[in-house]
Amino acid sequence: MKKVLFLFFFLITQSLDAEQKLTLVARVNNEIITSIDISNEIGVIRLLNKNVDPNSPGVKQAALENAINEILKTSEIKKNNIETSNKNRIDQQYAELLKKITQDNPSVSKNIKMKIYNKMQLDYEWNALIAKKYSWKVNINMNEVDQKLKNTKEKTGDQSKLLAIKEDLITIEKNKKLSIYSDNHLEQIKKRSLIKFF
Repeated sequence: MKKVLFLFFFLITQSLDAEQKLTLVARVNNEIITSIDISNEIGVIRLLNKNVDPNSPGVKQAALENAINEILKTSEIKKNNIETSNKNRIDQQYAELLKKITQDNPSVSKNIKMKIYNKMQLDYEWNALIAKKYSWKVNINMNEVDQKLKNTKEKTGDQSKLLAIKEDLITIEKNKKLSIYSDNHLEQIKKRSLIKFF
């Protein structure tokens, strides 16, 4: 088995050009992150953040963190049997994002496009997992929401607009708290995981 894996690894490295030499970067539990994964991740970061220097050490570190987080999130999603419930919404948002991206970068590779789509799907599934685990813990301070709404009342007297604004404020507060639970949950998974760098 080791011979077959070595031969496979050797053939892949021989087929890549000199700029994209395949090297192992990290192992997360049983998943491998390669230099090609990092290169693709940097490509996505560069597309989504126009003013980023792809050669800076910070971007390479962010790409590695993103790759690690994706592996951990995917594993946790599978473990909890979370599936995408709104594929049409993901497809629609992906199409809108891709349209914006390809206006400035018409030659975006298929690989990068697929990576962006997979990231969007992963985000939806991860958010569904966090909502399932922690929504019952989220308490919204309605006094704060009402105070923010009072500040808005001076600008509009329309009750339907005020109700919509109140719902938006509640959603924003809920998402802030779920974001904290999301970060904490991911950190707990990292602590239990075996992460090795090469």
